[in-house]
Amino acid sequence: MYLPGDTDTIAAISTPLGRGGIAVIRVSGAQSLKIVQQIAPFLPERIESHRVYFGVLRNSEYPQGLDEVLLTYFANGKSYTGEQTVELSCHGSDFVAKTILKLLMGAGARLAEKGEFTYRAFCNGKLDLVQAEAVLNLIESQSEQAAMVAFRQLKGGLSKSIEKIEDLVVWSAAHLEANIDFAQEDIEVASQADLLERLQQASEIIKSLLRTEAQGRWYKEGFRVVLLGLPNTGKSSLLNALLGEDKAIVNDQPGTTRDLVEGLTLVEGVEVSITDTAGLRETEDLVEKMGVERSFKQIPLVDFIFYVFDFDNQVRSLEELDKILVLKPKRTKIAVIFNKLDLYPGFMESDYLDNILALSKKNGFKHSNDFFIETDPDKFLFVSATTRWGLENFNYLIAKRIQEGLVDNSEVVISMRHFELLSLALKSIERAVDLLKSQASPEFVSFELKDAVLSIHTVLGKRFDDQVMDRVFKEFCLGK
Repeated sequence: MYLPGDTDTIAAISTPLGRGGIAVIRVSGAQSLKIVQQIAPFLPERIESHRVYFGVLRNSEYPQGLDEVLLTYFANGKSYTGEQTVELSCHGSDFVAKTILKLLMGAGARLAEKGEFTYRAFCNGKLDLVQAEAVLNLIESQSEQAAMVAFRQLKGGLSKSIEKIEDLVVWSAAHLEANIDFAQEDIEVASQADLLERLQQASEIIKSLLRTEAQGRWYKEGFRVVLLGLPNTGKSSLLNALLGEDKAIVNDQPGTTRDLVEGLTLVEGVEVSITDTAGLRETEDLVEKMGVERSFKQIPLVDFIFYVFDFDNQVRSLEELDKILVLKPKRTKIAVIFNKLDLYPGFMESDYLDNILALSKKNGFKHSNDFFIETDPDKFLFVSATTRWGLENFNYLIAKRIQEGLVDNSEVVISMRHFELLSLALKSIERAVDLLKSQASPEFVSFELKDAVLSIHTVLGKRFDDQVMDRVFKEFCLGK
């Protein structure tokens, strides 16, 4: 897809399509200025870098002019891509922007691939691969925290941490090789204690980064919450109350919700998606049955399950809760919501939870029995979607879960690619440490350290292939 030796001059519209105040067309490559001059005769012969020029675009096809534009020139080595670059700001008409792009292509440019400007910045040493990925994360950020994390990565914060790991491992590998080379002269360049100290430092830095995985995933993908329960327990009413809008249809008839209904909110600076689902029950209705299947498919995908208990159908509620507890991943939190408290006055003063536990034991529901026997107050919410009583506890539990996953560390691993490669590097380093401690042959230790360095270099982009590039840049938009 990407060719490191590609010297074409590329062009693309860098702003989203659609009407707006302005549109920006970016041109990058050795022939950028010559190509733009063919449609921008107002440019002076001696053009200055980082200066904005105003004029009318025209050529033989549009002798009267196409649009008034602002044109900014960036000299070779002084642009985002590291190449000679020209950016044209025109009026925000799709027709005008696309026509300018067409004229530029007719003058010798070619249409850029997705993410190719950032790819060229990487190839020209303006960014490492971690910083290049941060560009996309910054573009896609949906909250202040996500934007700040991406911006720190763009400025090289995460890269510095990974380079520190690289320095420690490369130092260890180099001194270990020197020990091997001078073994016959009985010279020890670095002691085992020195090697272990540096490798353990590297290991601790990697572990601290890996602990941010949940936090990074929430910043990138959002925190995912699902409402599950039998039909007519008030899940849709809860969704609407939590979002403050009529997102889901509410009706007394069971089975109203047949598909996933999702809404977004913000908690602790993290985007939270709350999904209402079809009521869990046996049904002959094909569409509703598909909805129930989709409800169960949500269980392994979310970060928090809120199970809405049915006061009037306790045994069935326990049956479905048992299924959910079996399917739920360990990382996923779950809480039971007792909704409609406006219809059940005095519930909280009763022995209702004890009764449910007794009912669970009686019917042999092992998993729900274990769940109810735990007295953790954060496992149970008592609310009324109608009166909004107790809803603040819903956000409290989400916020608490998010805070538990937040790591007091300025650098956060957002990319799954980084997580996978750093995990591989950690395993190699830990194996090297074990081999050193067991007085194994230095050649075996060296092999593990080389693998660790390889993984780290792949993170930073010091080693890459087409698969790595495709994985990094496939999600970029045109013009970036």
